[in-house]
Amino acid sequence: MQREDWSKGFVIEACMGVQACPHRAVDGAKLARGLRQALEALAPAERIKAKLGPAEVIRAHDCFRVSLSCCPNGCSRPQIADIGFIGAAEVVVTPEPCHQCGACLEACRENALSLDADGPVLDEGLCLRCGACAKACPSGSLAVTRTGWRAMLGGRLGRHPRLAQELPGLLTENEAVELAVRCLALHLDQARRGERFGALMERLESAQRRQLGLI
Repeated sequence: MQREDWSKGFVIEACMGVQACPHRAVDGAKLARGLRQALEALAPAERIKAKLGPAEVIRAHDCFRVSLSCCPNGCSRPQIADIGFIGAAEVVVTPEPCHQCGACLEACRENALSLDADGPVLDEGLCLRCGACAKACPSGSLAVTRTGWRAMLGGRLGRHPRLAQELPGLLTENEAVELAVRCLALHLDQARRGERFGALMERLESAQRRQLGLI
């Protein structure tokens, strides 16, 4: 995985999908660049140092952690980052005749697909939107209609582990960058020394989080 320098005040951990990976649902290279540029513009290192004092250096637990994973495999551990993004591909059944080959069934690790006489049947409740079934389908009976990013907020490890909470819907690249900027700005403004974003989220009232689009 790729890791930024802690001294910048934030770190972006990205899976290999930002380069090349056969499993990726979305190419994350553009989002990774957009996140880095937008977060650097907030000058987080200077603001964190102001809280720490001139004699101290920025350490891992002082940094805002961003995770970028280009498919639901989650190799960059988005569930335990301050903010995590997971690439998603929405699949639909098309009118194209099904070959009944079963390639989609073999590709789906969630058993979200079955075959009937008319072709594939998708269980959206089980689907993780990885897009593997559409890639495997030789007839075009399954197709990706939209890609985007799932957003996870407030994950952490440490003494009091907390899995990130997922926001509803899929975000575009621009929306993902805007969300990350709002979260980092909130963290810089209101987090106590050494406080992770998830702990800050727990301190905030529901109305505040809703107003900021964090619910």
